[in-house]
Amino acid sequence: MQKNAFYIHIKEAIEINQRRKKIYAQQTQRQSVGVSNWLIMSEKTSLPIAHYFDWRARKFNQAGIGVVASDFVPMDAILPPETPPLYLQQASPAYLHEVTRLTQAFAQKLKATLKTYNFEAACAATEDALQQLAQIEHHAQAHFAMLKHLLESIGYASVNAPQYAQLSNGATSKLSCQLIRIQAKGLSLALRIDSRAQKIHQLGTGIIVNDVPPIPFMERWRE
Repeated sequence: MQKNAFYIHIKEAIEINQRRKKIYAQQTQRQSVGVSNWLIMSEKTSLPIAHYFDWRARKFNQAGIGVVASDFVPMDAILPPETPPLYLQQASPAYLHEVTRLTQAFAQKLKATLKTYNFEAACAATEDALQQLAQIEHHAQAHFAMLKHLLESIGYASVNAPQYAQLSNGATSKLSCQLIRIQAKGLSLALRIDSRAQKIHQLGTGIIVNDVPPIPFMERWRE
């Protein structure tokens, strides 16, 4: 079990995005630099939060319970920076409004489920949100890659939480809830990043799409 896993995950993401910033800048005549800077800055501001959660989880991790430490996936499965995005459009204001409403409704549902530590309901709400988002992406022919990544991360922490709770006699449930909530606070920022990234996708460059690892939430949930 990796020590300081959340912090290391964010640090690796920063290093990858700093390297790829130059590649994407070359591909887009520097039009992607603003998106890269915004992404890196948001990750840097997350480092103290990550450090706090790693500290909170340490006593459980030392007892062999993977809360926080096992809630993040390795960065080594990301796509090469040369990979073109599947969708090349920028979402219309109507689609952006639809996604905004989707995230707001999801946040409300999630808040209600976590009050009673109902992680199963949190997983179901996340699955529903991901399915709706996939439909919007298809119809808009536009990626919402950061939002999708954050939803999958929320789902992954939710699907793992009952196992940790069982191993700890419920002691980890509050920490799992806090981890899920802090990620949910980033949903609106993720949408803003996606909106800006879509302009770069129109140039055939897969910023964000290529830079986030696949998270096996749906596979775990359907088990």
